[in-house]
Amino acid sequence: MMQQRKHPIRIGLVATAALAALFAADAAAAQQRIFYIDYAGGDDAADGRSPATAWKYAPGDSRASGNAKALNKKMQPGDVLRFRGGVRYMGAITPSGAGSAENPIVLDGSSWGSYRAVMDGGEALSGVRRCTSAAD
Repeated sequence: MMQQRKHPIRIGLVATAALAALFAADAAAAQQRIFYIDYAGGDDAADGRSPATAWKYAPGDSRASGNAKALNKKMQPGDVLRFRGGVRYMGAITPSGAGSAENPIVLDGSSWGSYRAVMDGGEALSGVRRCTSAAD
């Protein structure tokens, strides 16, 4: 009879520990905020919370405006800046928020789009034209 009482208690403790771990993982995921950056088609006045409402500039870029600029001072550990794959991001990013060793701020260029995002600190060229011949 004593074995029958111990067995359900052990299962109960294991189940309780598993549920506690599950709730802790859910709480960490709930704290993670993901913001989308699409240099080719984003709008800094949007909320940045989905691919359809992506920002053009990342928080921390001196050219950011609106909501993208406002977030820079409110970055939190665990935040993710997800850049659109296949798009070249032109600019420099200096975020003012800070992550932690356990919960870093992540710049993600491989989770959205068919290709990886390209981070390019250069500037777009203007006045460039196609050559008309080998001599040109």
